[in-house]
Amino acid sequence: MNIIPTKQILDLKTVQAALESIVGDKSFHLPKADHHVIGISGGADSSAVALVLKALHPTQSFTFIHSDTGVETAGTEEAVINLEAAMGETVHRIKGKKDLFEIIKDFGSFLPSARARYCTRLSKIAPFQAFMKNRFAPGGSIISHVGIRADEAHRKAATHSDGTQNFFPLQELGMDKRDVMNLLELTVGIPSFYKNRSRSGCSVCCFARKSELLGQWRTDPSAVAKAATLEKISSKDMGVLLKLPTPVAAQIGIGRNHLSFPIPGSVSGAPLAFEHIRNVSSKQDKLTLDMFEQDSSIRVFSACEYTRYWNGFSWQIADQSLITYSKTLGGLKTALKFFWKHRLDTMEVSLAKTEQVLRDDIHIGIFEMAVDKASIGNLDLEGSFTWQSDGTPLLAIRKMGLIIENILLGTELTRLQNSQDKLNRFDRELVALIGDTQITIPGAVLWCGMFDRPTSDDLIEDLDISEAPEPCISCSR
Repeated sequence: MNIIPTKQILDLKTVQAALESIVGDKSFHLPKADHHVIGISGGADSSAVALVLKALHPTQSFTFIHSDTGVETAGTEEAVINLEAAMGETVHRIKGKKDLFEIIKDFGSFLPSARARYCTRLSKIAPFQAFMKNRFAPGGSIISHVGIRADEAHRKAATHSDGTQNFFPLQELGMDKRDVMNLLELTVGIPSFYKNRSRSGCSVCCFARKSELLGQWRTDPSAVAKAATLEKISSKDMGVLLKLPTPVAAQIGIGRNHLSFPIPGSVSGAPLAFEHIRNVSSKQDKLTLDMFEQDSSIRVFSACEYTRYWNGFSWQIADQSLITYSKTLGGLKTALKFFWKHRLDTMEVSLAKTEQVLRDDIHIGIFEMAVDKASIGNLDLEGSFTWQSDGTPLLAIRKMGLIIENILLGTELTRLQNSQDKLNRFDRELVALIGDTQITIPGAVLWCGMFDRPTSDDLIEDLDISEAPEPCISCSR
């Protein structure tokens, strides 16, 4: 199931009632044109545009088009099907002769980038233009309804060489991100890919953040692995990247779901031994930092997301996952701003109705660790070409994620084995099961703290957020 469960899809009257509950009696006049076209990506904004248009103008003829790159993220087709059912309309699926990965191969594996966005032109725009040319007679006026929201006044829509004009229904109604997600929750449901991704579209993109790629490696590894084959990596480096650590769960012969990361005291329970205010001028922290001067290890900062629930007596951990990592604490905190903004923008995916509920339920721990260089391997990467602009291969992101997970899981098991406190029944059984088994951990946790989650108001004025490069408007909304 790739849709976050909310309500059963009903008829157009349900959509109309949901929209009225959000925008009241607001409406707008459609600009006069021979044809009204809506591009459907499967994402939140374009889906909201389609629902709004059908709800407010049920008798108007619209043409709904989904440009399929052939490598769409899991859940896209299901989202389009649900949209069709809610509107009682057909969404035209159009595809080029080759999928995006085949197009890239034809380009000699010259990967798309912020400066070379041929992927959108060839896999999205060209098939769309061909469909329009074949469907509509020359000379007719066309309006393209675009999913740019009221809180995105800075965004520009794609221009059209055939005279097609753009119209922005969400802006006409004053609908922002909150309104869009609320409308989806009340009608067709929210695509589950928003759990790990900020946008719909291709399963792998040059604009994807490390946190999104780590999420993709967990939820759709075959798609990321296929994209990784398009990167140009030397055979020597490839050998290093394919040498993966043995998971801690496999080392002790137990399911991964029985293991846990260290849980900071601010999330649940007592503080961890290495949990304190980080002060590089203190004697202890200087000793910690001196470890990184050794040739055998490097310093890495990672972040984990903890989702809690209240069982009536205490907070319990419902889920935990690795978010991302960085070589610097500052770099990690910048990445976490984007991650937290996405959680705020899509709080319905986390089953939260308000920002305060989200802050109660989701906490982010930061871990500083020494990672053994031997576990990473010696990578040259000279002459390599990768999806990521910083030159990091997709396989390297997977490997580092597995290494970090092993360090965190192994650290928690060691803590339980050495604990002088009374353990709960589950932890006692786990320690007994491990027995004298030696666990290989490729590093050590040195410090732990909590990420200070900014408010939504703080993020509006944050320069890291406002000055970030924007992906193409045509590829996913």
